[in-house]
Amino acid sequence: MFWQNRFVKKHDLIKPNNKLFGILREIYEVGLPNQGGIGFAPERWAQQVLGQVNDYGLERRQISRDDIFFRRSKVKSCEELKLLVIAICAWGGMRHGNARTAFSNYNNGWSAICEAVFQGNLSKGEAYEKFRERFVSRSLVGIGAAYFTKLIYFLSPEHDGYIMDQWTARSINALFLKPGGKIVDLNSQNLVDTRANDRASYEEFCSCMDKGARLLHIDDTGRFEQLIFSHGGKRPGRWRKLIKDKLY
Repeated sequence: MFWQNRFVKKHDLIKPNNKLFGILREIYEVGLPNQGGIGFAPERWAQQVLGQVNDYGLERRQISRDDIFFRRSKVKSCEELKLLVIAICAWGGMRHGNARTAFSNYNNGWSAICEAVFQGNLSKGEAYEKFRERFVSRSLVGIGAAYFTKLIYFLSPEHDGYIMDQWTARSINALFLKPGGKIVDLNSQNLVDTRANDRASYEEFCSCMDKGARLLHIDDTGRFEQLIFSHGGKRPGRWRKLIKDKLY
């Protein structure tokens, strides 16, 4: 049973919520729908955010996770890496104003973090720490944890640093019971609080993600992430509605 599974060492007091995992299992057994293309079409997004009008081969349609992984496999230059970063941000639906602010400083600091993550020279925790340090010092403005963890996930060759946005964070906080607190600290708007969540918080979140995937016998934690992200809109998925309305 789920309650019999416990973390060891520093995670030994964190226990899975058996009732919620039972519901999540039911949802997963019905079938995980193909997420397909989401967010903004990268070419149009780049034009609106960066003023880029040249043909860089960015997609003119919404893209999927598979599209991003394919683009990653073709990166052979710094310029192609930047286009990959642009595609990830467009896929994630980053607001244009935040993106303009962030990319205005791309070549003066955070591009080096992206390159190091892409080359596998930073672990997920190290990458998170470097992005967060820049966010806290305000040398990186416009990209908080919800977005730079998307970069960590897609850029890393290991893909073992998972996306920590409001829906995955709120899901993990509900699925795992931590005495005296939550796995991920959220602000008053239920968004991930980048300042409050340090490297240890992110690594704990990723450990819970892996644990959740194992409990449901999902061999790819990325698929578990899609499961708990669910989908919103006018007709939200069963899991999204449960988390949004706190029906647990």
